Amino acid sequence: MTTRSPWKHPFASSSFWNISLGSGARFESVTGTKTASFISGSCYINCEQWSIPVVNARTTDPVATVRTSSTWAWNYRVPTTAQVALGTDGHSVVTQPDYAAIAYENWVMRKISDTSWTSKFQVRTDMRGSGGVNGVRAAGVSALGGLIRAHEVAALNIPHALAVAIPRSKLKLGPVWPANRQDGNASSTYTGPIPMGTLLGIPPQVNISSLGLSPEGLALARALQDYGAYVVDAAGGTVLYAEPAAAGAAFNRMRNDFAKVRKYMRVVTNNSSTNVGGGGTRRRPAAAPLA
Repeated sequence: MTTRSPWKHPFASSSFWNISLGSGARFESVTGTKTASFISGSCYINCEQWSIPVVNARTTDPVATVRTSSTWAWNYRVPTTAQVALGTDGHSVVTQPDYAAIAYENWVMRKISDTSWTSKFQVRTDMRGSGGVNGVRAAGVSALGGLIRAHEVAALNIPHALAVAIPRSKLKLGPVWPANRQDGNASSTYTGPIPMGTLLGIPPQVNISSLGLSPEGLALARALQDYGAYVVDAAGGTVLYAEPAAAGAAFNRMRNDFAKVRKYMRVVTNNSSTNVGGGGTRRRPAAAPLA
């Protein structure tokens, strides 16, 4: 039986991250309030900064103390060269070298020494779980969810939903599933029509092969048509996320094509916990079982 690695492709087959859009999905029109807001303004794919490095610890790496407050600390393996994202968010996800498939997600992580780090916010994530509980994203979901990985760019295949962030001027107060929270200052900064947790995708009638995309851009469009993207955070523009290890010429072709692709994205109006991706016949088979 074919299985998949929780490090390369995390979360259960039943996770919303791994369930494709269905034939029952209903899409808002291009002039609909939410969609019109989403496809306006600038767009980008964060990679070299403001994104999520994924650090795979080995059994030879030291056990470090990661302190999240003056009275609370965590102890787990962290490579001495662990990468922290450039930018004030300072994200880093550190996976552990065990069969439990555990990752520690950090926000504003900083190195003090080879065995001492600080983090302003940290959660322990089960990579065999849903990816929708207690994550470091503003939506409360895992930072691993929806992240474009280097091996996916190389393989021209992104087999899961993506994570997208939008400006606070486009966000609406009150999260919807699968989001379970929002920014702490949402009540004073969210002024738009799109709730945190909203799912967007490219309708099936769009012929993505006719859009003049690079192979990497086509892989991105295929993921957005098959799985869509969930709004999980706030940003200065409309952004997707790729791990820094994905940086390079191939990724740049994907990033350059995002503007061509975004204008075909539409809000899915009937996505819910009991009707994931609109229900009906799935565009893609269920993800393989985890190894």
